[in-house]
Amino acid sequence: MNMIGHPKHALKAVEVGADLICAQGGEGGGHTGDIPTILLIPAVAEVLRGKISPFTGRQVALVAAGGMYNGQTLAAALMLGAGAVWVGTRFILSEESGASTFHQKALQDTGLDGIIRTTIFTGRPLNTQSTPYIQRWETERREEMLQLQNKGIIPLAHDMETKKDDDEVLDNAHPVLMGKVAGLVRERLPAGKIVENMVEEAAELLEVGGKSVAKL
Repeated sequence: MNMIGHPKHALKAVEVGADLICAQGGEGGGHTGDIPTILLIPAVAEVLRGKISPFTGRQVALVAAGGMYNGQTLAAALMLGAGAVWVGTRFILSEESGASTFHQKALQDTGLDGIIRTTIFTGRPLNTQSTPYIQRWETERREEMLQLQNKGIIPLAHDMETKKDDDEVLDNAHPVLMGKVAGLVRERLPAGKIVENMVEEAAELLEVGGKSVAKL
């Protein structure tokens, strides 16, 4: 399997033998591209059309990621051309999650506008919980951020080295990774129940959707 964020990456992955492509839209948590899932999945599905896996003898499988958290998003992904979904942020609030209590509480407290896309932690774009520290890097310290990165210096690493006793820097040393669905996820449930709810809701929606065809 190879995770990609652009249709052109899917083609390259297939050319070197990938049997399964996980296409992650810009709504995903952590490192991700910037193409919205609703646009990325059909585009990648078209790229994969007719591409056969030498291992399975079947068409290369497509998994949708980025913004997947309930039956509605599962049903939507299937209709967009995916055969399955990759769920991340929702499982942070599963009872079996290995995420810290701090991480889980942060997820519950984050609204739809509480996620920020930044490069200050690794030099690559990632989605994380927004904080005033990160916001300053992306606004008033943006020029400094770009200058550091042009020199190959990670902005956070720069602050960790030059402001070793700054509590705010220390408090922001690690990103609190989460996708944009964070603003819609609140309830802590067993992982099995999360999956069960997703499948049942998706099945109901797909059945209702099928009945709509006769009305068109």
